[in-house]
Amino acid sequence: MPRLLNALREHRHVFIVVILLTLVTTFPTIVYVFKTDVFWHPAGTSLDAGKF
Repeated sequence: MPRLLNALREHRHVFIVVILLTLVTTFPTIVYVFKTDVFWHPAGTSLDAGKF
């Protein structure tokens, strides 16, 4: 177990870089996912009418 913790500690910069890259590359999508009224099609409107 100590070897695993040491390995994780030595490679923590890799985890930080991967997390930051993931956040940067998915930022616009993440915003739309959490703003559900914008991301999802609002109820009560018709797609055929061209109104969103």
